[in-house]
Amino acid sequence: MMKKWIGLFIMLILLSTFSACTSKDTMPSMFIQKATLSEEEEKIVKLLDLDTLADIYDFKVDDKLQSIEITAYELKDGKWEMLMSDNNQMAKDVTGRMALSFNNLPSELQIAIQSEHHNGTSRYTIDSTEDYSSMTRVGSSLNSPTEIVYGKEIPLAIQILTSQTAVSSYNLESFYTPEVYEKYNYEHVYAITIVFNEKPPRQT
Repeated sequence: MMKKWIGLFIMLILLSTFSACTSKDTMPSMFIQKATLSEEEEKIVKLLDLDTLADIYDFKVDDKLQSIEITAYELKDGKWEMLMSDNNQMAKDVTGRMALSFNNLPSELQIAIQSEHHNGTSRYTIDSTEDYSSMTRVGSSLNSPTEIVYGKEIPLAIQILTSQTAVSSYNLESFYTPEVYEKYNYEHVYAITIVFNEKPPRQT
């Protein structure tokens, strides 16, 4: 039932009008940023009363965009190991909205992307026998506008799951230097990234 409510929330938010606040003086021409929810959308959040909701992002590109790739990783021996990757074929839309929904990253991830001519949702689950319920969960996600460069991987979220009670988290830039987590011996460190591409989705 909880999954159905989260899915409903995502679709309601994505159906709203793209309304990124852009300033020509401060914003790059292509960017992704955390969406600013309208008053009506905030009411939906309160109505559903959910503890864990999706991160909602607005993005702006140019008409060269052909695909969007979202990847989930787990940190293994100081390097990122791919858990899943999702390629979305995009129409020639220059603005769009995306939602990521997850609780504990290794178990399930939902991705929804919508623009004027594109509407798609993907769900991924990874079977695991490990009990994460007693672990400390610490995460960080993209909060400031970030420039989009075609082909460049942009971290959207990093999540730590550990039995340790004291957890030192890093900002998203630590995705590019994953070795910084090695000294803490956390059981699990996960990351979600996005890449905007001028090329069609790669064949798998």
